[in-house]
Amino acid sequence: MPAQANTTETPVKDVELDGRWDDPIRSATTNCPITVFTDGYLLTVKNVSPDRDYRPSALQIWQKGSVVYENNIPEVQSAYITISIANFPAGEYKLEITGTPSGHLTGYFTQE
Repeated sequence: MPAQANTTETPVKDVELDGRWDDPIRSATTNCPITVFTDGYLLTVKNVSPDRDYRPSALQIWQKGSVVYENNIPEVQSAYITISIANFPAGEYKLEITGTPSGHLTGYFTQE
């Protein structure tokens, strides 16, 4: 009888973002190119338009009014950013993404 692997997959959860992320090159408002999701182990920030001058430049994660993670994002890494959150204590976290030349997004996620 074949052995079955006992695996448990953690569902991926989207992080809803609020704020402004305008493209200064275009006069029309476009969809925000930034998406964020987590699987409980990694927080992933994806920029679907890394070739534009407008990109994520700084990222902070807050819990209970204190910064628990902070990183300035080099341009070459602005397309796909992963942050290990596996050791974050359980609770609610606030994510802030700052853009260059301007822009600010905020989202919340829960670590279980």
